[in-house]
Amino acid sequence: MDNKKLWLEEKFKVPALDKRIAWLSYGFNGDTAPVDWFLKEGYGGIVSNVNFNQNYLRDPREFEILKRVYDYAADKGMVLWIYDEYQWPSGRAFGLVLDEQPDRDWEGTGIKHVTKVGNGGVASYRLGDEDGKNIEIKIMRAILTDEDGVRDLDIDGGTVSASACGDWTLDVYVLRYTFDKVEDRTNFDLLRTVDLLNPDAVKKFIELTHERYKKYLGESFGNIKAFFTDEPNLGNREKARYAVWTKDFDKKFREEFGYEINIPSIFSGDTDCDRAVRLNYYQLVSKLFKQSYIDQISEWCEANGVASSGHLLFEENMNYHVETYGGNFMQVIGGMTIPGVDILWVDPDHLLSQCDIGNYMGLRYVASAAKHACKKEVMIELNPDAVNILSQYDGFGVSIGGLSITRLLGINDFTIINPQRSYTLEEINKLNEYAGRINTVLDEVVECGELAVFYPAATAQALHYADVLHAQIWGQCEGELVDINADCERICLELLQNQYMYSSIDEESICASEIEQGRMKTGFGCYSTIVVPYAEYISVGTLEKLVEFSNAGGHIVFIGKTPKHAHSMNDDEKIAELMGQLSDKDHLDAKDIDGLLALLKNYVDVEFDTCVTSGVASRLLVGDFKSDERKVSFFVNASDQPMSVKLSCTDGYKGRANAYYPATADIQTVDLSSYLTLDIPAYEGVLVVRENLT
Repeated sequence: MDNKKLWLEEKFKVPALDKRIAWLSYGFNGDTAPVDWFLKEGYGGIVSNVNFNQNYLRDPREFEILKRVYDYAADKGMVLWIYDEYQWPSGRAFGLVLDEQPDRDWEGTGIKHVTKVGNGGVASYRLGDEDGKNIEIKIMRAILTDEDGVRDLDIDGGTVSASACGDWTLDVYVLRYTFDKVEDRTNFDLLRTVDLLNPDAVKKFIELTHERYKKYLGESFGNIKAFFTDEPNLGNREKARYAVWTKDFDKKFREEFGYEINIPSIFSGDTDCDRAVRLNYYQLVSKLFKQSYIDQISEWCEANGVASSGHLLFEENMNYHVETYGGNFMQVIGGMTIPGVDILWVDPDHLLSQCDIGNYMGLRYVASAAKHACKKEVMIELNPDAVNILSQYDGFGVSIGGLSITRLLGINDFTIINPQRSYTLEEINKLNEYAGRINTVLDEVVECGELAVFYPAATAQALHYADVLHAQIWGQCEGELVDINADCERICLELLQNQYMYSSIDEESICASEIEQGRMKTGFGCYSTIVVPYAEYISVGTLEKLVEFSNAGGHIVFIGKTPKHAHSMNDDEKIAELMGQLSDKDHLDAKDIDGLLALLKNYVDVEFDTCVTSGVASRLLVGDFKSDERKVSFFVNASDQPMSVKLSCTDGYKGRANAYYPATADIQTVDLSSYLTLDIPAYEGVLVVRENLT
């Protein structure tokens, strides 16, 4: 047995600490006993912070407590992260950021659309009528519609007023502060919003958090692997008829796109011009957020020898991507050193459903963004035991299922929140060993699926109305984008349920790709087939690259509406010209899943043909991975019943392999010279490894 194979088998049986789960603990009292208990439970790392109290980040003694505990944990070999906020959302430093700027320049702002109606008389609005004078800043635009037509009203200081004829509607667009409650400096939920589009405000956040940890931890700062940022957002969560804004946004918009922003188009309108404004508006919001927050933190972290990580809000849904931080989610999250996702409820039924929060889509968006940005680690914050709240399943069995699915779909850094403390010592050790064993086998191999699904971010941005009640106001979202998102989710779920491990791919990654022998190579991804759903809006550069890919022998399958509009209306003719070169490509209706699967059978190579002989076939999930020395196929049974799967190699391989069972640490030698029957227990995964490929 060669040394590398022996190393793998030994580490598989007793996985190293850095392959296990990290425990999230909000502070310590100075006693190192919790570290001993974490180790006894099998945990490999800790994510923590100075204690949450009214002296948060201001008391050197609190940093000394954390340093003492972290030094002890580091000596034991544990992986150490820092959580960067007093609870959430990150970016406020528990109100300290705005304390540094009392003139409110760093406070979050947005534009609210206010509508008044009447009949005859005077149509008017005075600043402060809707939300109060301390909240409303400026009337940006006022439009009166009555029997005489539609006209803009002059703004006289903080007032608009005009005589109206017959039934009238007055639409007023008011710049205001985002936070509209009564601030309570003892409650993290009742703190003013920081403008995260403002790089100076974010710089102050870094100084108050990251810089202080570095200063007070001293040499021990070298033991820190990463900072975890939690749900930074722009303050528009659960706000209807509202769009985020920042100082000089209109000037930045003009510089970026060459025309004046028409504010009403952000909120409504179905013309090509309205949609172009929305597309460009959200593109700029996304760009500013990435530059100001994600990139600035990542640059500081990487300059100081640590990784940036954490997660954003609502990773699963394109509607949420747009309204929460402008859209283009994959580029935003891919800017972290270790991109992350938050899915607390990891029971398989929840993960494999078209739910609004916490499904496979978020996992694949984040893992794919990392893959294309050449980031090898992807983090999840999860609570496996939370399923006890939602289901009648055995909580521990479902927890194993959740780990199986999330690891298959791209996660390799696990952070657990489990305040219930409901696992037995034996169970939590088994959970840690299970995660560690899968991570060990999949270490240093790269996901190698040939199928990519286009992420139609520009279409989502163009179709998202700020007037529509925001998606976070549960069940209230509406419009064409809701249906498009649902169709994209359904297509991706069908792919997984038919054993196609797809990657999501965004426009920037396509534009940065290299085309070689009918393959699109970008980051760690290499694709023979691109499925393009609902790409009504697409950049000229992206479509040019798809034409090059097609001419080189790559396969493109359009689904639903095909590209018609560029990111700029001036380039729509170029889109039509390029689509003319792709007129012979496959084009399917969004409901034609059978047609898609038939095409993929001819287009996409996988390592194994599979046939489920007993169990639920749609709950078999498969992913292929490889390095220069080994190929690994990970088979996951996402159901609550045992499964038998008949396998055969598609590449003609005739020989032996090893089947690794992470729940038991069992390693079986199997013969792949003919069909192999693989028995997979409920909720568990099995890894089939072929060694010494060279």
